[in-house]
Order: sequence, then C-alpha cells, then structure tokens
Amino acid sequence: MTTSSSTRPRAVIFDFDDTLCTTGPLWAGAIRAVCREGEIPFASLGDRWRGRSPEGVSSLLAAEKSGAGPRWSEAMIERRLRES
Repeated sequence: MTTSSSTRPRAVIFDFDDTLCTTGPLWAGAIRAVCREGEIPFASLGDRWRGRSPEGVSSLLAAEKSGAGPRWSEAMIERRLRES
C-alpha cells in the first residue's frame, strides 16, 4: 500500500524546550545519560542546553568534554543523544 502525498506531513516540528509538549524532562534525561557516559558534570551545563537541538547540545558537550579525558566528536555525541 502506498501513501498518497496528501496524507504525508508537509512539515515536522522538533520541540526540545517544552513549547508544544512537555519534552524537557525526556531531553534532560538523554543529556544526563550522555554526560554520565562522558564523565561530564550535568550541572556544569547550567541552562545552556535548554532549547537546543541535538546538534547544538552535541557542540556544547564536545566543548565540555575537550578538557577531560579522550575527545569526543560532535557526531558521536549527537548519535548518543539520539539513541538516548
């Protein structure tokens, strides 16, 4: 069965800051999980993660991780965030 183009969504909105639905706790949980794995103190991020996309948080975490232990690439961090 094929789907007609009229039933496919014309746009998708990703909400990472509780604007449309309560996704903040889930997003924070994913970030916390990656922080634990990378030994990055979640508290050191403050509120800088709020409202950021996976790409934006990946950049933020890569910068935090650069000073502690092995360097993580932004792509690897983004993959881990999406898996979480």
